[in-house]
Amino acid sequence: MSPEWRAPPEDLTSAACIRALELPGPLERSALASVADWHPAGRPERAAPARPDVESVFPFELPPPWWIAPDGPPSASGWSLWDRDRHGTARLWLSVDGFGVLRCAARWQENGLAWARLRLPDGQWMSLAPRAGEHPVWGVCDGVTAGGRLVARLPAQDWLALHEIPPLDEPGALPAGGGAALLNFVAGLMQARGLAAARYRGPYPTAHLFEALCRSFRWLPSPGEPTEAGAGLVAQRKRLLERFSADAWTAALRVAFPDWSHTDLAWQPDPFASGSPHPELWLHWRRGVDAVRLRGHLFERPAPGVPVSGGCRVWPDGGGWAAGILLLGQPWSTLARFDAGGMVVSYDPPAARPEPEPVPMGDAWRTALVDWVVVGAAPALASALAALAGDVRLGWSALPWSVAEPGPAPLAMGIQAGLEVQFRKLAGQGHPRPQLALMAVSDVMANAQPILRRWAQQRLAQTDRLPDPEALVSAGRAAQERARQRLAATLPELVARLARGEAWCEGRSVTGPGLDLRTYP
Repeated sequence: MSPEWRAPPEDLTSAACIRALELPGPLERSALASVADWHPAGRPERAAPARPDVESVFPFELPPPWWIAPDGPPSASGWSLWDRDRHGTARLWLSVDGFGVLRCAARWQENGLAWARLRLPDGQWMSLAPRAGEHPVWGVCDGVTAGGRLVARLPAQDWLALHEIPPLDEPGALPAGGGAALLNFVAGLMQARGLAAARYRGPYPTAHLFEALCRSFRWLPSPGEPTEAGAGLVAQRKRLLERFSADAWTAALRVAFPDWSHTDLAWQPDPFASGSPHPELWLHWRRGVDAVRLRGHLFERPAPGVPVSGGCRVWPDGGGWAAGILLLGQPWSTLARFDAGGMVVSYDPPAARPEPEPVPMGDAWRTALVDWVVVGAAPALASALAALAGDVRLGWSALPWSVAEPGPAPLAMGIQAGLEVQFRKLAGQGHPRPQLALMAVSDVMANAQPILRRWAQQRLAQTDRLPDPEALVSAGRAAQERARQRLAATLPELVARLARGEAWCEGRSVTGPGLDLRTYP
């Protein structure tokens, strides 16, 4: 480890973090005057300064090689402080949003990155410490810490010459929003260097990683492949995902760095700008509001190249943006509204209230859900998913922040009970009941799928011995064929029963005693 390396203290406030960068005096004083500190609960300790234009933050000409780059929503533009090393490579030192929240701080030294601190949506820090440890297979590694402990490692990187998207050994151990923050830091450095395309090189090229990359990068079609739109874009995204994750399981087994191979898909850096217009809101902005985190829940906007299948959405709203829950293609609850430039117009979190016991869903739902996810999964994961069928417990629940959530008991999942209310409302307005029933099934499957996938991956990770990849894939394909055959019989029957107003629960009304949603949300 380099003798120049200095780790930042775990309890750095924004001001202390800026001082630890050891910037030239005028730059440090101007930066300190423009930020608001956060206390450990993630709320501002003092009011943020009024949103200034970038020129007023540094009311003097910055000495070379320093410069300021504005970024973020037009109504609340933030700024980033950069310089160049002796080789002319751009280095990011500070990033502050338009509300005075320090989003990122990075300390550089002669031989590269000394440390970086990335702000998480809950206001806490996640740190990056180059060459901070060893991995039994990878050798010298960079470390990712949160809450005072090491949570993940990645092969040691030259952060001034990134040309590949690096992997993590424990991506699931990162705190909420940590993966997005790290990938966005990588994308920002790549973009500043003018890197046109990068590939992911490492294990675990999964669907989850593909979706995460779409939020800080843009996929690049192969030479000669047209850029699609509309339904063609959905089909293209499916093809690209299959290409990206085709080797997911065998790549996971190739743990030695020299044995990793590049995936077939190239990515163009396209980082977002984050900001905190309200203590409970964390916003991602690229060409509009891309995503909003509300009390730990992520709401996203579908965009070209950005797959969003769940019901926690951001959508255009009267010239601005809204974040909330969509059920059956229509807003069910609107939790926050923003103007066209990203400023908060309204924020209406649901009032706290006692949660009633979930109403059990029927066996038909559980069987159809697991089979649906098995058919659409990577073959290597399919058999583990199929094994969940007898253990998963589903229940209609009053969920103010989501459409599907893990329950307190193992393998228990709550499903948004408002689906029945929305179904009856839209059916009463003349919408075809069979179409609404099919949309209800699709809503449940799309929102429950990531949870089931995570449970299956956890089971695989807990096995004592790594299974033979070929045997695992063969068993998975057999499980998929059985699930496909069952779905051909059970899915039409489930949709038909829902259309008749049945199968919403086992003989009980979701809106009956114990779970009254007649005035919800």
